[in-house]
Amino acid sequence: LRDEGVAQLARLLTNDQSELRRLALPFVSMRGSGAAALATALKANQVLEELELGCNGMGPAAAAELGAAVGGHASLRHLAVAQNPILDAGAAALGAALQSNRRLARLELAFTGASDGACAALARALAAEGSALAHLDLCGNAVGAAGCEALAVGVRASRALRTLLLSANPLGPAGGVALAGALPRGPLRTLSVAGCKLGAGPCGRIAHALPESSLAALDLSNNAIGDVGAWALAWALESCAELKELRLASNEIEDDGAAELRLALAASATLALLDLRGNKIAAGGET
Repeated sequence: LRDEGVAQLARLLTNDQSELRRLALPFVSMRGSGAAALATALKANQVLEELELGCNGMGPAAAAELGAAVGGHASLRHLAVAQNPILDAGAAALGAALQSNRRLARLELAFTGASDGACAALARALAAEGSALAHLDLCGNAVGAAGCEALAVGVRASRALRTLLLSANPLGPAGGVALAGALPRGPLRTLSVAGCKLGAGPCGRIAHALPESSLAALDLSNNAIGDVGAWALAWALESCAELKELRLASNEIEDDGAAELRLALAASATLALLDLRGNKIAAGGET
């Protein structure tokens, strides 16, 4: 299916009798006129609720056109544009569009080239009064410390955000510290920051914030937190009333860190899953 086929499908969205609620177009080329036709059709549509556009070759300009249509859409609740080279400019355009959209609850921007500029725009959308954005996926992008710090401001202001996925971004220690500051007394339930180069110190800050957070699932895998980070988490777990899943795979944790985590697991009233795969725990000592 190429641009002409996409344009034909798009015309279905403009039909006043259309009852189409979900449109999924993965692996469909949108390098030319197809994306523009779809954006135009969305402006006339009032009923579509889910739009999935993964692996379409969509670039920044097409994403900007899509954003102009999404900003005023009356019913769209789920937009997925993962694995499209929309880059920071395209992702920022979508973020800016959400500042005027009060219905979109789920936005997937994984592996799109989004960076710090997109995070600033998304932060403003999260902080906008009445924002419904509850699920934000930015995995596998180029978000650095500055973008994460901007995003943390939006997380603190949001009343709707429940899931934030940031794995495989170079957030670094400063990004980890910024996220820790956004956790207390917020609505966030799931946070994934696997492979973000956080290190032990920021992990300790996150651990300190956990008892005051609403997190039920936390993924800190592959962040080189070592025993120091493991100790900080272990000492916080007994005070966590919400946390059910803690993933710490491939984190250079050794026997001492694992022992503290096992004691914390036994004492926790809520923790049901503790992932320690790929660490430096002696045989017979794995949890």
